[in-house]
Amino acid sequence: MGVWDGYEWFWYLSWFRPLRGRNFDLSYQLYVILSKVNLDKDKEDRLVWKDNFTDKFIVKSLRGLLSSCPSMDTIFSFAGIWNGIIPPKI
Repeated sequence: MGVWDGYEWFWYLSWFRPLRGRNFDLSYQLYVILSKVNLDKDKEDRLVWKDNFTDKFIVKSLRGLLSSCPSMDTIFSFAGIWNGIIPPKI
C-alpha cells in the first residue's frame, strides 16, 4: 500500500474501481489520517492496540472509538451490528 524512498514512506493506495461522489472525500480523509502515521524502516513491524491499557484488541474499545468519531456517525450506524439477533458469544 506504499513504497519506501530512502527512509521516507509514501502511501500509494490503488482502487479496484474509479472513485466517485463521496468516495473522493473519504479517500482524502484516509490520506489525512495516514499522513500522521510515522513508519520506521529500521524497526520490526508489530501490532499494538493503544485504545486501552492492555495493548490488546478488544471489540468494545473499537466500538467506543468509532462511536466517538463524529464523521463515522454520519457514514455508518453501528446500532444494527451491536444489538442484532446474533448470540452474545459471537
